[in-house]
Amino acid sequence: MFKLNYKSNRFKFLILAFVLFVIQYFFPVHSTIQLIFFGLGVILFGIPHGSLDHFIYHKERNEAMNIRSISKFLLFYLGFAVLYASLWLISVELSILLFIVISAYHFGEMDLKALAIKTSLSSRILFSFYGLLFLVNYLLFQFPNVESILLGFPEFEQSQVETLRLLYGYREEVLLASILVFVPILSIYLFQSKLFGFVQLETVLQLVVLMLIVFNLPILLGFGFYFNIWHAGLSMIEIKKFLGWQDKSYWFIYRKSWLTNGLSFLMIGLLFVVFKGNLERLLAIFFMSIAILTAPHMKVISVLFSKER
Repeated sequence: MFKLNYKSNRFKFLILAFVLFVIQYFFPVHSTIQLIFFGLGVILFGIPHGSLDHFIYHKERNEAMNIRSISKFLLFYLGFAVLYASLWLISVELSILLFIVISAYHFGEMDLKALAIKTSLSSRILFSFYGLLFLVNYLLFQFPNVESILLGFPEFEQSQVETLRLLYGYREEVLLASILVFVPILSIYLFQSKLFGFVQLETVLQLVVLMLIVFNLPILLGFGFYFNIWHAGLSMIEIKKFLGWQDKSYWFIYRKSWLTNGLSFLMIGLLFVVFKGNLERLLAIFFMSIAILTAPHMKVISVLFSKER
């Protein structure tokens, strides 16, 4: 008999998403409050879930934290970041495309983790395919807002969003096509992997409900919830488990990562000062900054998940 796991963190987060949707539907949230919601989410969950990467890096390698090991981590982490940052100077369009591909795998790996899929080439393709379909469809459904943010990127012009603008008129058809393509592929993969059961069905149903809610919320609420609460929140839970901090409070985590958090908050503060009054440019530069750090962060988290699987 199929029975929902009401105590799971994913189910609890879905309840929060539903409450947010109901509030927005009956009492539309002012744009300023939406921005505050997004900003607080970044501060409380978004940034902290990435500021623990140095702890994960050392734990994965069973290395003690000292000047030599931290220097190795910084060389690895900043090396990735600088390499990707250089690409932004060469081609903003290519950098955004690469960011979407990297984020697709990163989001797919987290969202599909509950399916208990083992690490393999086919699973990595599945994660990327799911994440790519999610992001492409989300960008289409939120295109009016996404367009203004994209145009906030330096050197980004109207002509570069023509394809998205064209597909926007067919967003329902693109979504339907995505579902018709992905569901059979996922089903075949799970069946061949002998993972076709109630746990997998529950995970898929949760993701369907999540997408229905996120797609129908304003971008600051929808993506704010997906990234800061769903993705970062679930990631924090997995990170605490990996580091053996299950019984530790989040305040303990914030204190442990005060330096990396502090530097990130300082960067955000400077962005607000420099781009005050220009929300689109502020969000564009913010996403660009996040994009630069996503590549090394994804590498660290992916190793964590691979070891768990």
